[in-house]
Amino acid sequence: MGASRPLFLLLTLLSSACATGPKVTLKVKLRETFQAKASQDSSFLDVLQKICLLLHLPSGTNMTLHHKGPPHHLTCRT
Repeated sequence: MGASRPLFLLLTLLSSACATGPKVTLKVKLRETFQAKASQDSSFLDVLQKICLLLHLPSGTNMTLHHKGPPHHLTCRT
């Protein structure tokens, strides 16, 4: 296993379109090898979309991936 760098994935789960529902934050630490493979913007967005599908997140869930570069934003669509 290689050294890990913190890479934070913030999920804000919204229970309504008005964003007044409860919020949940999930922090995920990814391995450095993953970060090297997903160095392009489109790769990060693909990862966020796959997380939406794997976690069965409701449509409209806002996700932000924070790392050393600029943050990547995605709204889940199902």
